[in-house]
Amino acid sequence: MESQDAIFLTARDMADPAERAAYLTQACGNDADLRQRVEAMLRDAAGADEFFGPEGTVVGAASPTEGPGTVIGRFKLLEKIGEGGCGVVYMALNKE
Repeated sequence: MESQDAIFLTARDMADPAERAAYLTQACGNDADLRQRVEAMLRDAAGADEFFGPEGTVVGAASPTEGPGTVIGRFKLLEKIGEGGCGVVYMALNKE
């Protein structure tokens, strides 16, 4: 019998509910507890997908509009000097 995680991963990739149900019946056999655990994992995964959105996107995040020439308060952005997981770093001119 496949592991709980293997069954979950295979079922998660099935878009057709009938195909998924048939697979779970075959993979879990008579183990009702295993089936309940896998179905709970699938529900949790679906909820996470709704919350986080498609891969590579941040729900509610705006596209950055800042760039060289943009004025933010007393600073004028001159050039991008780096970027990472938390943002972008610009060289800026303090206009004061």
